[in-house]
Amino acid sequence: MPRILNSFFLFISFFSFAQKDTLSVIKHTSEWIVNQDCRVVYRAMPNKFSIEVPNSLSFSVSGLGLKSTSKNTFEINPGAGTELNVSVQIVLKNKTKKVEVFVFKIKNIAVPLTSLNYNKDPILRMSKNNLKDAVVRVFFEDKNLDFKFNVLEFTIRIPGQKAIVVQGNTITKAAFEQINRYARKGDDLLITDLRVRLGISLNGFFCKFTPVLITIL
Repeated sequence: MPRILNSFFLFISFFSFAQKDTLSVIKHTSEWIVNQDCRVVYRAMPNKFSIEVPNSLSFSVSGLGLKSTSKNTFEINPGAGTELNVSVQIVLKNKTKKVEVFVFKIKNIAVPLTSLNYNKDPILRMSKNNLKDAVVRVFFEDKNLDFKFNVLEFTIRIPGQKAIVVQGNTITKAAFEQINRYARKGDDLLITDLRVRLGISLNGFFCKFTPVLITIL
């Protein structure tokens, strides 16, 4: 996981929008947004950008939900709708004025998914041996979101047995011994009740995570 700054934002993605005579360069500064191949901002959360206009005398930036946070750095909090326009008004060194408009798609943040051993399928069929040292992870299905979740705790439920609470993100030796002892072929095990640390606030969009269902072979 990339090193988290106090502001929870770190520059990881650089891109410019290729269009004829484009002068402005926009850089995403959100740690968890890759956003290299599309112009996307996410609803109900801060989307940070730095905007540069090389060789200009001055420029100003405007857009619905956009505010300046420091020199050349801006934050967009999109509301309703599916698109958002950011307008850059530029004064060139020869005093010529130019306006550039960048169009962003507005997306909602979906509930993140849970899986085991880096398999994206939340419904699995595997032998008990494959559960030894298995890793529980949480991820966004949206490929533009590259934020890493830190799983602190999860629960394993075996039919007819007391729930097993596991600290960390890996099935421990003690937990595996319980699975090996009590789980039978055809049993459905459930990994649920995750406790996860996030590096940024997502405004309470989710407080629970999808469970993983494992059928024992």
